[in-house]
Amino acid sequence: MMLRQDQLCPGPLDCEAAEDVRCTACGQVWYVPDTNVPGICPHCGGAGPTINRCAGCPLTTLDHLRRTTDAGLLIDRVLNLEFCIEKLHLTWDDITAEEAAALRIMIEERYIAKQDEAEEKKLEQHQRAMLNR
Repeated sequence: MMLRQDQLCPGPLDCEAAEDVRCTACGQVWYVPDTNVPGICPHCGGAGPTINRCAGCPLTTLDHLRRTTDAGLLIDRVLNLEFCIEKLHLTWDDITAEEAAALRIMIEERYIAKQDEAEEKKLEQHQRAMLNR
């Protein structure tokens, strides 16, 4: 998962603009007025569909950019490299300068995101403590 991806979209379950679902059995997609009550698949009668992202979902745009742009492809390579570094022995000869720079940025961003998350939790705890007084 990308860093801060959850800040772009709350997810289909919590998206007010989501309006179609996909049958997990046959793949049929259909419009529903309320994604909380999608009903059964009009094609096969299957139950338990998954809610699709809304038409304007920023995650769809992000996915597209990751598949079609040089920067997006670099991010994917760096994510794969990060996995390989943890699991395999890689040397600097195995990594381009561009990938090394991007990997450094990703590590820094992950550190900043963790700090931000810790600060948010601390603030929430403080606010709860103030309400309980």
